[in-house]
Amino acid sequence: MIVATVKYYVTQDIRDRVMELSAGIRAYARGLEGNIEYCPTPSPYEPTAVYSIEKWETLDAMIAYCDSDECKSFQTERNQFLVPGTMDAHVYEVSEIPLAEVMKR
Repeated sequence: MIVATVKYYVTQDIRDRVMELSAGIRAYARGLEGNIEYCPTPSPYEPTAVYSIEKWETLDAMIAYCDSDECKSFQTERNQFLVPGTMDAHVYEVSEIPLAEVMKR
């Protein structure tokens, strides 16, 4: 499984607009083959921070999403609201371990 974590800051008083944009791209991503989850969310602690967690079955599925016109359009529109230099994004390849197994350790 591929997991992407993203955190960025937007300009003051525009986060609601960014979340509206995010809802649209979430609906698109969730309809794609290979998407497990796509969860953009405003930070409850920082009034201008936005987090996003994405889960994909494969790296190819994630790349296909990133290469889509819909993703590129979302990024172009969203990026106008970003505070420069605040995007922090990481992609991980992970294996799943049931929580019960972890808790036994």
